[in-house]
Amino acid sequence: MLTPGPMPMPPVAPPRRGTGPARRPALLLALVLVLVLGSLAQAQPTATAPAPGPTGGAPAPTAAPSARLAPQPGRPGAAVPELPAQPPDRFEVLPFTNRTTIAALDYLLTAAPFELAEKLERAYQLDPAYGPWVVRAGTDPSSAAGVAAAALAARARWVVTGWVERPSWQLRVGVTLWRVDHAGAAEVARAERTGPFAEVHQLLGALGLELAGHAGWRASPEAEAVLRASTSRDLYAFTLFGRGVAAATGVGEPVDLASARHQLERAVFIDPGLAPAHRLLGDLALADRKDPRATSRAAGRWNQALELAPGYPAALRAAAAAAAAAGKSEQAQALARDLVIARPFDLDARLALGDALWRTGDAASALRQLDQVAARRPDDQRARRLRVLIHAARGDTATLITDLEALIALAPDDTALLLDLGAAYAAQGDHARALATLTRASVARPVDVSLAKRIGDVARWAGDADAAVAWYGRAMKLAPDDPRGYYALARLHVDRGRLEDGKRVLGAAQRFADLLGPTYHALGVVSFRLGRASEAAWYLRRAVGLQPRVVASRVAVIAAELARRDPSAAAVQLAPALAAWPDEPRLRYLDGVRLVMSDERAAARVAFERALAGDPAAVATRAALSALEVGADVRLAIDLPLDLPLGDARDLASGLDQFAAVEQRALAARDEVQRHALAVLSALGEGPTKVRGAARVRQCPLARVVRPFADGRAALSRFLLVGAELEQVARVLERHDQLGEADGLLPDRRATLAQARTRYRLALADARELRAMWQTGVVRELTAARCSPALLDAAIADPRRYATVAPPARAPTRPSKKAPAPPRRVAMVVDNRGCPDPVRVYVDGEPLGEVAAGARSALSTAAGRRTLCLLTGPSTCGDRGTLRQAYLHEGWAVVMRCPR
Repeated sequence: MLTPGPMPMPPVAPPRRGTGPARRPALLLALVLVLVLGSLAQAQPTATAPAPGPTGGAPAPTAAPSARLAPQPGRPGAAVPELPAQPPDRFEVLPFTNRTTIAALDYLLTAAPFELAEKLERAYQLDPAYGPWVVRAGTDPSSAAGVAAAALAARARWVVTGWVERPSWQLRVGVTLWRVDHAGAAEVARAERTGPFAEVHQLLGALGLELAGHAGWRASPEAEAVLRASTSRDLYAFTLFGRGVAAATGVGEPVDLASARHQLERAVFIDPGLAPAHRLLGDLALADRKDPRATSRAAGRWNQALELAPGYPAALRAAAAAAAAAGKSEQAQALARDLVIARPFDLDARLALGDALWRTGDAASALRQLDQVAARRPDDQRARRLRVLIHAARGDTATLITDLEALIALAPDDTALLLDLGAAYAAQGDHARALATLTRASVARPVDVSLAKRIGDVARWAGDADAAVAWYGRAMKLAPDDPRGYYALARLHVDRGRLEDGKRVLGAAQRFADLLGPTYHALGVVSFRLGRASEAAWYLRRAVGLQPRVVASRVAVIAAELARRDPSAAAVQLAPALAAWPDEPRLRYLDGVRLVMSDERAAARVAFERALAGDPAAVATRAALSALEVGADVRLAIDLPLDLPLGDARDLASGLDQFAAVEQRALAARDEVQRHALAVLSALGEGPTKVRGAARVRQCPLARVVRPFADGRAALSRFLLVGAELEQVARVLERHDQLGEADGLLPDRRATLAQARTRYRLALADARELRAMWQTGVVRELTAARCSPALLDAAIADPRRYATVAPPARAPTRPSKKAPAPPRRVAMVVDNRGCPDPVRVYVDGEPLGEVAAGARSALSTAAGRRTLCLLTGPSTCGDRGTLRQAYLHEGWAVVMRCPR
């Protein structure tokens, strides 16, 4: 960064309206003369003596060489500090006042308090009461009452006000420190400094140092460097920065975000190292609702600010929030961690870190951070809600209930919290308290059908059938077209053994056409339990016609046909069922019973053994085999569960578990298909193992492809079959979710339900891609190698007839490769004339040379895209800001800009 030189002449603005005489030629001539003399004075090196402050404080520091410093972020291995026992002082800085009639100084009304506030915050680890733009309009810094009102609105203990003047073309800045309590605002200290305009950053640092002494603030280790640092190396860029902040906040002028963006963009164009301007441009970019890339543009600006000022708290906070909103949990965790290390007292930063840790799977560390936030701010609902999610995911229902009760104490009218607490009580088995909590919520939601049905479910779990019937009836009256009440009431009757009442309610549920298939299935099961086999078969045949891919309906209809003593009708139903589910134990058991009825006891034994292999714990199958051993009759013994299309929260939770299990089976089948497909392609000399330059296979290697092809096709069929089952489970989950049954789940299970929807969409995409891969990547390649589908089917049907020994594979002849031509050499130029230190140059990690201080040298290197590393001082390649990607060509040049 350049060293601040002698004072440049500030821009001269025309007199304000009503404050000065009209312009005259003589005045213009005098003004031009002053400007010319001022420019001549700037061209000569001068030394300005430090001006002592009128209050007797330390003199303003001179413009010594300094860099724009910021607290460094924590090292990657540094531990996150604990929350300090005492919170820091909370302070605010109000917009300054211009005591002159010179409008050109108005930029200092926002730029000066902005810089002073950020220096005090970082140097003394204070808690800022201001927002991202630091200053705000609508405050009155001219009186103690106005200062007290501003502090009360921001909950600040300390307030800093200030003013600016321009005596004898010098800059004078004065500040006042106020302490605010319940009695009002009291002035603590005043300080002022005078010096050249170019030393505005040092003047503000000296004022901050003096105010901190009066306030008794404890300085951080880097406080002196922070106070002496320059926010910008260019005074005009700092001027534009102040104008941009004023336009965005409405201090001294109407709010104009377009003008604010324009001024800040000009500022960073003049001084690309102005980190606060980059940060504020990120905030403006995020506020642009019309830009579809607003979030990415804002994140780019915030990351640029962090590149320029590592550890910049405001930029860290904004970048962490943007990463969390974009779902980049690991990046959000790293940023929030750096923020907590830089500001251990920041509860919002700890909350963001806890949220990011929870999303990345570190629940224990997340709880440690959230517990500290809840201990310091017991009324922080967001922290407690995150704790609720973590305790729910860990299965710690007791602690979950404690947190929910504390949240309800803070927000007694929040019915969502009451619903969660009722679900937690129900999960713990405390049905009485669950009923009381949900009933309390129903007072606020008297027409909530889902809530009425849920209360009926909890009453049914508690064994209070009368209360359950009453609540189910209420739900049916509130929404006659909602099918949930019908199925819940039917389940209640069936569970109580009142099958006729249950069948009557299910008969009324036939009005819901989209659920007619499951309803027929339920009616068939109830009729089967009543011993009406013919009636059950009638219902179940229609259920199978409406939902042919539901294995439960297939099993039920075959059982009903066998209960009618009609093995031929059962055989008609068994044929497509066994073709689709050849390894289903229940179907094999029913096939064995059919064969016994047909007096085919030997074949029945084989069927029972296959059923027992699929389900070794099946008591009915073992009894059937024992009966065959002694020549006794085999009786049909099967229990048909009542599968309703709509259930309660417990059914939804078990559906989520079933979805996860079926999904794992689908993933295993997909991996098997891919493995066999790669084996086929490898036998054809294609795929990932293809040897470059090898001749294409022109004759079908039948012996090598028939077995993996057959296994892969069978695995694909299993994958599609499991996919159909996954589709059925996903539809049930979606049906429950659309009707509001997810409210009865614990918070973590609701998140799992949302993830299940996403995973189901991915499974559908997998199915499409897998079918396309098999047809285009396997079948087409086999056909090109003269392995026709008919030939493969014949070889699969009679493998011994087509068992041919393939000729030994000859090693492919690789074409001779020419030695690669050496890369073209080019000359690149490194201009180090503006830096006092030599620059070490590395290309692709290899040292290329060193350019001396104040020199401009040409270095020879290979052309093309390279990783360039330019080092000064003790830094190493890989540090922040040292690496860049560049396409090196003849004449490529880079200019080093270093602080002086």
